[in-house]
Amino acid sequence: IKNIVKFRFSLCVRTFSLALHLFLFIPEIANDMYKAIIKQKDLDDSSLAAIVSIAESSEGIHSDERQIATEVKQAVESKLTGTWQVVVGRTFGSCVHHEDGCFAYLYVGRHAYLIWRSPLLQNTGTTTEGA
Repeated sequence: IKNIVKFRFSLCVRTFSLALHLFLFIPEIANDMYKAIIKQKDLDDSSLAAIVSIAESSEGIHSDERQIATEVKQAVESKLTGTWQVVVGRTFGSCVHHEDGCFAYLYVGRHAYLIWRSPLLQNTGTTTEGA
């Protein structure tokens, strides 16, 4: 019986030690997990830094990709001029036309972020309604 008690105590101490170790180092793991990996860019450094900061801070807050994209779009438009488009997801294909110097494709955590500003189109005089 003494051996069983020693084994259980030893197992409890090891489990507690592992849990404490993970608890202390989870912030470091989380910080590394949410660092941006730039895949493609056509931006100046200050605009890219703003977009990276916004994307990193948005990751992990919501699980719904539409909510993430909406918040990122609003934040980017408040920091940078113009109307920006944002796509957030895990798998998607894309082909976009963007203004020169207004494009970023990056990964943060488990999501890809495609962020660009479209060039202004000339008014053709027609209006299309509906979605």
